[in-house]
Formats: sequence, C-alpha cells, structure tokens
Amino acid sequence: QPGNQIISSSTAGPSTPQTTSVNTWRNNSQSKNNELYIEQTYGTNNTVNITQTGTKNRIDFTMGGNNNIVNNTQTGSNYLKEEIPGWGNNVTINQNNTSSSNYAETKIQGNGNTVNHTQTGTGNHILFNVVTGDINTVNATQTGSAGHYAETKLTGNWNNVTVNQSGNTQNK
Repeated sequence: QPGNQIISSSTAGPSTPQTTSVNTWRNNSQSKNNELYIEQTYGTNNTVNITQTGTKNRIDFTMGGNNNIVNNTQTGSNYLKEEIPGWGNNVTINQNNTSSSNYAETKIQGNGNTVNHTQTGTGNHILFNVVTGDINTVNATQTGSAGHYAETKLTGNWNNVTVNQSGNTQNK
C-alpha cells in the first residue's frame, strides 16, 4: 500500500537556489572537460560506474551506505549532482546533449529505491529528485529540443512514479 506521497509539479518553475545552480552552470564559459568529485565517507560494497565524453561534463557525487549501485553516463554539456545515503539503492542516469545542457540533481535517503533518468535531445532539460523512504521507483525521461523541467519529491514507501516529457514544447 502506498505511503505518504509528495509529488510536485509546479508551473512556477525551479526555486531561486535551483535556478542559480542551473544558470551558474550554463553561463560558465570555462571548459570543464569532465570534472568529477566523489566523496564517500563510509559504506561498503558500493558500485559506481561513470562515463563522460565531450566538454564541460561534471559530476558532483557523495555516497554513503552499503550495496548501492550507481551508473552515470554523460555526453555533451551535462551537470549532475547526487547524494545517496542508505543501502541497496540503484540509480541509473543517462544524459546526452551535444549542443545545449542537461542538469540533474538526485538525493536519495532510504533503502531499496530505484531511480532511472534519461535526458536526451538538444533542449535545456532540468530534473530534480528527492526520494525519502524505502522501496520507491522513479522513472523519468526528458527528450526533444524544448527545455523541459521536472521536479519530483517523494516521501514514504512502496511508491512508483513515471515522468515522460518530450517534444519541441516546454513541459513542466
């Protein structure tokens, strides 16, 4: 039975701090050339696979807990920030954008959660996720040339969320 849920879809758009992060990333004229930061302060049996190609890719990453699996692939101008305290979480994020930028931020607390994000196309896709609780599944896909925005906040246990944004018209 589903637990408490907060699923947010707002026409107001990202918050001021989120907009600042996005604009700072997009407006930075420096070529990042695949920067990567990982800070794992504790945990065992975690698996992390990261592939980055192109220019200005950057991943900020903090992991703790046990038996987490993280797979990140970025091609193009992307930016990604993750925090995953908990155990048994499975996160797969694929961003592919060669002429504009993607931005994804995923925070997970809890255990046994699965998060899959795919961002493709030339649009300025933005995606924020916060998952708190256990055994939740979030699948999000953003494709096309429009700048899509999705923010999913999920609290509780045993919830499933699917977000699909596509096309040449902006979806929020």
